[in-house]
Amino acid sequence: MNVTPLVDVVLVLLIIFMVVVPMMEKSAAVELPSIFNADAEAKSKTDPFTLSMTADGAMYFENDRLDESTFLARLRDANRREPNRRLILRADRTASYGSVRKLFKACQEVGF
Repeated sequence: MNVTPLVDVVLVLLIIFMVVVPMMEKSAAVELPSIFNADAEAKSKTDPFTLSMTADGAMYFENDRLDESTFLARLRDANRREPNRRLILRADRTASYGSVRKLFKACQEVGF
């Protein structure tokens, strides 16, 4: 039996999956600034929550878009459920510093 065509097909499928799978993850389109000092002690067993702010000021918590009325309630609920879980704050490079700082302060007041 000639296995060369089978190996060729398997390699092509492997390459296709390697290209397609990273594109399947959907989240808010955020252009992050470069990181100078990464958090060295971020070796946790659970993945942290992700809070994102786009350039136009829209907020996303774990891929769910939030408005300002439900934002604090959602953060408090997440912190109450898992108080030891970390939070990553992502903001677009072009977002205004004042809005990002206000978001950071709200996260600190909730307990993250």
